[in-house]
Amino acid sequence: MKHETNNANNFGALRLFFASLVIFSHAPELVDGDRSREVLSRIFGTISFGELAVDGFFLISGYLILKSFQTSVTIKSFLIKRVLRIYPGFIVAFLVCIFVVAPFSGGWQLISHLSFSKFLQIPFNLLILNSPEVDGFYFSNKINALNGSTWTVWLEFLCYLSIPTMFFLGLHDKRRYAYVLGFSATIFLVLLVTGKDYWLPYPLRIGAYHSSRLWTAFLIGGAFYYYRDLIAWNNKLNLPCLILLILLMFSPYTAELAVFTIGAYLLFNFALNYKNKWLNSVGTRHDISYGVYLYAWPIQGLLIQHCPKASPLLQAVATLLIASIAGYLSWIWVEKPFNQLKNRWALKRP
Repeated sequence: MKHETNNANNFGALRLFFASLVIFSHAPELVDGDRSREVLSRIFGTISFGELAVDGFFLISGYLILKSFQTSVTIKSFLIKRVLRIYPGFIVAFLVCIFVVAPFSGGWQLISHLSFSKFLQIPFNLLILNSPEVDGFYFSNKINALNGSTWTVWLEFLCYLSIPTMFFLGLHDKRRYAYVLGFSATIFLVLLVTGKDYWLPYPLRIGAYHSSRLWTAFLIGGAFYYYRDLIAWNNKLNLPCLILLILLMFSPYTAELAVFTIGAYLLFNFALNYKNKWLNSVGTRHDISYGVYLYAWPIQGLLIQHCPKASPLLQAVATLLIASIAGYLSWIWVEKPFNQLKNRWALKRP
């Protein structure tokens, strides 16, 4: 079966699914402070549903961002679109976490005693997409981060920037793109096998393991777009691929690689070739997935703080409902207006 060329796809449904998966993965982990009750970790002992979801986000992002770059009129228009997509929603969520969530959780005294220098740091932290922080803040003795999910946003934005960087360096053709992917995957494999990690200072501000892992996922997603004419989609392969994926998930040395390869094939086959009017329509008018991801952690923290006896499942369902409302409001009031502004630069090449 050849690659479908019409615009109907399931990327919106998948992004919302992955955002929901993060919520259900975090539910027991935030209560316990470990993954003893996280479902996928208990089954395979390798990766969690949250990690699987983030891998999925970066795979999809690689595909769509490379497509956006190649269909943008100029590099400037590409960068403007990326900034307007990432920053507005993040900035509002950041400020809501500091000036609404923290006081509501009992941290008003901490906010009122913020020094002038700390306030001056807020614009810089917004510029570098830093996670919101208030010294001395905690939801519980297990949760001391205002929004622990936002660590991926800066790394995703750096992945965005890697595409025009590769263009400037002459690494944007198919052969050289494969070399860059191989380089990233090699670093990730070495760190995976050796079990070592190294802290990468600014601008990454993250460990080498996770940065190479997610950049590899991003580049693989881009490869599915770059080499789309060479990929043969066959639904008869779905079941054998799923079985092989499950088997490889039991080993810590093969779990992520299986997700990046076999899982990626299943993901893009579903995203591009499964036609269902309802699924294809998810995210086309109201794309709430980014907002759900941004607001889920602080909502979960507040629920755990104020309803400590609620089960992780009940807490996750309540979080998903409230985060969906927050995501909808974020889309309507913040993201959509900037998205419409972004579209002024979204002219296609002839």
